[in-house]
Amino acid sequence: MGVLFLGACQSATISNAGLENTFEPNFTAEKIANASTIPDTEQNKILNHIWAEREKLGLCEFSFNAEQSKQWSKVYLSAKHEYLAQVLCFNGAYQGAFEFARVDTSNGAIQVEPLSFNLAGFPSYDPNTKVLSNGYKISWHWGLY
Repeated sequence: MGVLFLGACQSATISNAGLENTFEPNFTAEKIANASTIPDTEQNKILNHIWAEREKLGLCEFSFNAEQSKQWSKVYLSAKHEYLAQVLCFNGAYQGAFEFARVDTSNGAIQVEPLSFNLAGFPSYDPNTKVLSNGYKISWHWGLY
Protein backbone atom coordinates (compact mmCIF):
# COMPACT_ATOMS: atom_id res chain seq x y z
CA MET A 1 0.00 0.00 0.00
CA GLY A 2 2.99 2.32 0.34
CA VAL A 3 4.41 4.38 3.14
CA LEU A 4 2.34 5.49 6.08
CA PHE A 5 3.43 8.68 7.80
CA LEU A 6 1.61 9.51 11.01
CA GLY A 7 2.41 12.81 12.60
CA ALA A 8 1.70 16.47 12.68
CA CYS A 9 2.48 18.48 9.60
CA GLN A 10 5.62 20.19 10.77
CA SER A 11 9.29 20.37 10.07
CA ALA A 12 12.21 21.22 12.28
CA THR A 13 14.94 23.66 11.34
CA ILE A 14 18.34 23.76 12.98
CA SER A 15 19.82 27.17 13.68
CA ASN A 16 22.69 28.41 15.79
CA ALA A 17 20.20 28.92 18.60
CA GLY A 18 19.34 25.22 18.62
CA LEU A 19 16.25 23.39 17.47
CA GLU A 20 13.50 25.71 16.35
CA ASN A 21 10.02 24.37 15.51
CA THR A 22 8.37 25.74 12.41
CA PHE A 23 4.98 24.78 11.09
CA GLU A 24 5.11 23.94 7.39
CA PRO A 25 2.03 22.10 6.13
CA ASN A 26 2.91 19.45 3.57
CA PHE A 27 -0.49 19.76 1.91
CA THR A 28 -2.52 22.52 0.36
CA ALA A 29 -6.24 22.91 -0.26
CA GLU A 30 -5.58 22.37 -3.97
CA LYS A 31 -3.65 19.13 -3.35
CA ILE A 32 -6.40 17.83 -1.08
CA ALA A 33 -9.14 18.76 -3.56
CA ASN A 34 -7.30 17.05 -6.43
CA ALA A 35 -6.11 14.01 -4.47
CA SER A 36 -9.27 12.03 -5.15
CA THR A 37 -8.99 11.42 -8.86
CA ILE A 38 -12.00 9.14 -9.07
CA PRO A 39 -15.43 10.26 -10.25
CA ASP A 40 -18.01 11.09 -7.58
CA THR A 41 -20.19 8.23 -8.80
CA GLU A 42 -17.40 5.69 -8.16
CA GLN A 43 -16.58 7.24 -4.78
CA ASN A 44 -20.27 7.18 -3.76
CA LYS A 45 -20.63 3.56 -4.90
CA ILE A 46 -17.66 2.49 -2.75
CA LEU A 47 -18.70 4.53 0.30
CA ASN A 48 -22.33 3.34 0.10
CA HIS A 49 -21.05 -0.25 0.06
CA ILE A 50 -18.82 0.41 3.09
CA TRP A 51 -21.64 2.11 5.03
CA ALA A 52 -24.04 -0.76 4.24
CA GLU A 53 -21.48 -3.35 5.41
CA ARG A 54 -19.94 -1.22 8.20
CA GLU A 55 -21.04 -3.37 11.13
CA LYS A 56 -20.03 -6.62 9.41
CA LEU A 57 -16.63 -5.10 8.56
CA GLY A 58 -16.13 -3.93 12.15
CA LEU A 59 -15.66 -0.29 11.15
CA CYS A 60 -16.58 2.55 13.52
CA GLU A 61 -17.70 0.19 16.29
CA PHE A 62 -17.20 2.77 19.06
CA SER A 63 -19.44 5.42 17.56
CA PHE A 64 -20.84 6.33 14.15
CA ASN A 65 -22.59 9.42 12.83
CA ALA A 66 -23.99 8.68 9.36
CA GLU A 67 -24.63 12.31 8.38
CA GLN A 68 -21.12 13.44 9.32
CA SER A 69 -19.62 10.39 7.63
CA LYS A 70 -21.42 11.20 4.38
CA GLN A 71 -20.02 14.72 4.47
CA TRP A 72 -16.39 13.97 5.38
CA SER A 73 -15.50 10.44 4.17
CA LYS A 74 -13.30 10.17 1.07
CA VAL A 75 -11.99 7.55 -1.31
CA TYR A 76 -8.55 7.90 -2.90
CA LEU A 77 -7.24 6.00 -5.90
CA SER A 78 -4.12 4.09 -4.85
CA ALA A 79 -3.55 1.89 -7.91
CA LYS A 80 -5.69 0.62 -10.76
CA HIS A 81 -8.85 -0.80 -9.14
CA GLU A 82 -7.33 -0.31 -5.66
CA TYR A 83 -8.47 2.45 -3.33
CA LEU A 84 -7.91 3.82 0.15
CA ALA A 85 -11.21 4.60 1.88
CA GLN A 86 -11.05 7.18 4.65
CA VAL A 87 -14.24 6.79 6.70
CA LEU A 88 -15.24 9.42 9.23
CA CYS A 89 -16.83 7.68 12.20
CA PHE A 90 -17.73 10.83 14.14
CA ASN A 91 -16.52 14.34 14.93
CA GLY A 92 -15.47 15.19 18.44
CA ALA A 93 -13.50 18.05 19.98
CA TYR A 94 -13.36 19.82 16.60
CA GLN A 95 -11.60 16.99 14.79
CA GLY A 96 -12.62 13.75 13.17
CA ALA A 97 -12.22 10.13 14.23
CA PHE A 98 -11.35 8.21 11.06
CA GLU A 99 -10.94 4.55 10.19
CA PHE A 100 -9.46 3.28 6.94
CA ALA A 101 -9.99 0.40 4.56
CA ARG A 102 -8.34 -0.99 1.45
CA VAL A 103 -10.86 -1.42 -1.36
CA ASP A 104 -10.30 -3.67 -4.39
CA THR A 105 -12.62 -3.60 -7.40
CA SER A 106 -10.43 -5.59 -9.81
CA ASN A 107 -12.88 -8.49 -10.18
CA GLY A 108 -15.92 -6.23 -10.62
CA ALA A 109 -17.13 -6.65 -7.02
CA ILE A 110 -16.25 -4.29 -4.19
CA GLN A 111 -13.95 -6.07 -1.73
CA VAL A 112 -13.23 -4.17 1.49
CA GLU A 113 -10.41 -4.94 3.91
CA PRO A 114 -10.42 -2.78 7.06
CA LEU A 115 -6.95 -1.55 8.00
CA SER A 116 -5.62 -1.97 11.52
CA PHE A 117 -5.32 1.69 12.47
CA ASN A 118 -7.46 4.75 13.03
CA LEU A 119 -6.67 8.43 13.34
CA ALA A 120 -8.07 11.42 15.15
CA GLY A 121 -7.43 14.70 13.39
CA PHE A 122 -7.32 15.90 9.81
CA PRO A 123 -5.82 13.14 7.64
CA SER A 124 -4.78 13.69 4.04
CA TYR A 125 -3.51 11.20 1.50
CA ASP A 126 -1.20 11.90 -1.43
CA PRO A 127 -1.80 9.22 -4.08
CA ASN A 128 1.39 10.19 -5.93
CA THR A 129 3.68 9.41 -3.00
CA LYS A 130 1.23 7.05 -1.26
CA VAL A 131 1.79 8.95 2.00
CA LEU A 132 -1.00 9.36 4.51
CA SER A 133 -0.30 12.24 6.88
CA ASN A 134 -2.30 13.58 9.78
CA GLY A 135 -2.58 16.90 11.51
CA TYR A 136 -4.38 17.14 14.81
CA LYS A 137 -5.82 19.88 16.95
CA ILE A 138 -3.32 19.81 19.82
CA SER A 139 -0.35 20.35 17.51
CA TRP A 140 -1.94 23.44 15.98
CA HIS A 141 -3.48 24.96 19.09
CA TRP A 142 -0.64 24.67 21.58
CA GLY A 143 2.34 24.25 19.29
CA LEU A 144 3.06 20.77 20.66
CA TYR A 145 4.62 18.23 18.32
